[in-house]
Amino acid sequence: MSTMAKQVDGGMAHRTARDHVADTVAALEKEASAHEAAAQVLRDAIEKLQAIEGGSQIVPIRSETGPYRYVNMDMVDALKKYLGRSQKPATRDELIKEMLAGGIYTGKYEGNPQGAEVQAKKAIDYAVMTWKEREDNLHRKFKKFDSPFKRIGALDSNYTVGLADWPESMFRGK
Repeated sequence: MSTMAKQVDGGMAHRTARDHVADTVAALEKEASAHEAAAQVLRDAIEKLQAIEGGSQIVPIRSETGPYRYVNMDMVDALKKYLGRSQKPATRDELIKEMLAGGIYTGKYEGNPQGAEVQAKKAIDYAVMTWKEREDNLHRKFKKFDSPFKRIGALDSNYTVGLADWPESMFRGK
């Protein structure tokens, strides 16, 4: 086996080929670990971009608290998710703030945050309307449906919204 001299503590120490192979393996493992971390960052970025792009068959795992928690979701599903997670009723203004913070319209209103807010208000109002209110306000017939939400207050106010199966007692004090 070949040996090579290496200076250690002022003197020469002989290292075998095995020592060099072990050093090389350690260096390669360190390098591979760094590349795996970088590759994971890139995969996460790709998932976020695909969520924004929409239409992709890859559905990224959504964070419960991140800025993309409602990306590519429709308003009804996003509202159900938020209310189900919080387990307490929320006012219209709180819902608008939460939906926008969760990226409900990411990529759709670039440079126009007021447009996103107006759209969020309309979508939330529409989502919490009963079928009769939709017929009266939109002047057309709708198939009768059971709303997944319970609303306390008029549509033209900062009403309170909860899930339909919640008891009335949850809405008191809100």
